[in-house]
Amino acid sequence: MSVFEEVQQLYVNSHREMAKWMWNNHVQIVADFARTLAMKYHADVAMCVDGALLHDIGDVWMERDDKMFDNKSQTESARILQNAKYTVSQIKIIVDKIIAPHSCYPNNMPRILEGKILATADALAHLTTPFYESLHNMGLPKQISPKEFNTWVTQKINRDYYSKIFFEDERTQVEHNYSKLLSHFS
Repeated sequence: MSVFEEVQQLYVNSHREMAKWMWNNHVQIVADFARTLAMKYHADVAMCVDGALLHDIGDVWMERDDKMFDNKSQTESARILQNAKYTVSQIKIIVDKIIAPHSCYPNNMPRILEGKILATADALAHLTTPFYESLHNMGLPKQISPKEFNTWVTQKINRDYYSKIFFEDERTQVEHNYSKLLSHFS
């Protein structure tokens, strides 16, 4: 079974509505951006796309604030990649160097091209779709006030634009969307 087929099956059959929403409204979009960017910047297309398909896989089973989220995500990603016949060294690269740093926190930034592509693809998906508006309409993240939500989203939008987009062409393409979202949530 391909990574796409296995990941699709997990998301579609999840008991969590958020997982189903993520599959249809985020994960596949990130994978499409990753494919396009990998071809444009001459990266490993399969590793970029499969990393994108797996980048939020923990959502299939649990909330992001669950203390086991990262562990479950890494374990399941490795299992799925192994089923798809990736080597141990390839799995380590995809899990540790492509997926793990995709959120671009200061102490965990992508260092290889494929990791930079996944981070950029994720940011582009956030900035070019109604991702944040949809989260707001769904009342996510839970248990925060509207003011706290706007602060949270503003921080994420800024991180998407300034930290996660590694290619100037792509940053320029989403500049208007970034400004519009920032204005909307500020």
